[in-house]
Amino acid sequence: MDYYVKLALYEEAGVRLYWLVDIERKTIVVYDLEHEAIPALYHFVDSVPVGIYWDFEIDFSSMDLV
Repeated sequence: MDYYVKLALYEEAGVRLYWLVDIERKTIVVYDLEHEAIPALYHFVDSVPVGIYWDFEIDFSSMDLV
């Protein structure tokens, strides 16, 4: 997969957040390229904070994805 190639390119370009949404696994992996070395793993029943906005999150549980 090209996830890791893109991750390196995005980090090099100064992208602050990189989200991988996997519909089959019902997961969201969030790479905070400014602060965190380890990505955060969420599921479609979670609210996911948008790290570049301190008071904003996306509530995946309110969507018809599960």
